[in-house]
Amino acid sequence: MSFPISLQGPSDGGKAEIVGEFVIEGDLNSKAEVVLENLIINAGEGYPLLSEGGMPVRLVNCTISKSSETALHVSNGSKITMERCHVFDCAHDGIYVEGK
Repeated sequence: MSFPISLQGPSDGGKAEIVGEFVIEGDLNSKAEVVLENLIINAGEGYPLLSEGGMPVRLVNCTISKSSETALHVSNGSKITMERCHVFDCAHDGIYVEGK
């Protein structure tokens, strides 16, 4: 993929709520990145964000909570950048990173 993907909530200080799981795939070495901004991400069941060797991801001003698993599961060289994020209320780890 040669273009960035951006999913952005309102810019007026509010946040859009996403209920479900984000699975990030794609080229690990991509110059483009997936940007998630001003969002509340609640998975309930599963991982709110799962990246196993996928495209680079940037989370900006996001809240990730209410997970029955780990909030962010990052593996196989995935690159995640977080700015002004809040991770809480997870049954397991808030952020779990593992190598190959």
